Amino acid sequence: MELINRRKRCFVKFAQAISQGDFVKARKRIQKTWLSIYHNDKPQVIARLTDGVNWKKAVYVSERNTGKAAVDILFSVGKKTYTCRLICEVDAYKPGLAGSWGVNPDSIKPYEG
Repeated sequence: MELINRRKRCFVKFAQAISQGDFVKARKRIQKTWLSIYHNDKPQVIARLTDGVNWKKAVYVSERNTGKAAVDILFSVGKKTYTCRLICEVDAYKPGLAGSWGVNPDSIKPYEG
């Protein structure tokens, strides 16, 4: 149960930060590998990747395991459902449950299930 709470907390904190326009806080909830690739990019990159989602109305719905250290989150915004992937990493390119969960911003998209 604690594992699910950690993942959900990560997603909720990310959504809250984005909805408040606090992209510095949002970066703290992003996957380490993604940050290692885009480390020099400005917070506007995150804003661009999450554009079109009204994060103030985002509601966590459920999740689907895709591996030991990865999970797909389903969330709704009004009548639309979206998905995004959370990955647990010890360090960039090193998945592991001993690490921290982070949202992969590239994976945010409308759910087609």
